[in-house]
Amino acid sequence: MAYAVVRSRVYVTDIGVADAAARAVARYFSEARPASTLVQVNGLARPSQLIEIELDAVDGAGQSAKHFSSGRSIEDQYAYSRAVRVGDRVFISGSTAPLCSLKSLVTNFLVSTKIQ
Repeated sequence: MAYAVVRSRVYVTDIGVADAAARAVARYFSEARPASTLVQVNGLARPSQLIEIELDAVDGAGQSAKHFSSGRSIEDQYAYSRAVRVGDRVFISGSTAPLCSLKSLVTNFLVSTKIQ
């Protein structure tokens, strides 16, 4: 039930496989458009493992989820949302914003989604 997925986390041990991993997730969850984060890690549970994918799902999210976008084309390319709100829960994608603008980013998001 792909439409209930609201958040994905992709861990890669080799950043060289990041694009392929993100595109693979996008193929399966293009309509769900979960809030997504992809990070490189030093290792996973099995030394031979290159990728780990973690998903959060909410029953009924397909009908009630509200998706938020920054308008960047990469969100369409990898089929994800900057944030997904389901009821009183908000799932926010990881951000590559500089630390100095992080407070501004969070404040703007909270205002735009009326979470404050």
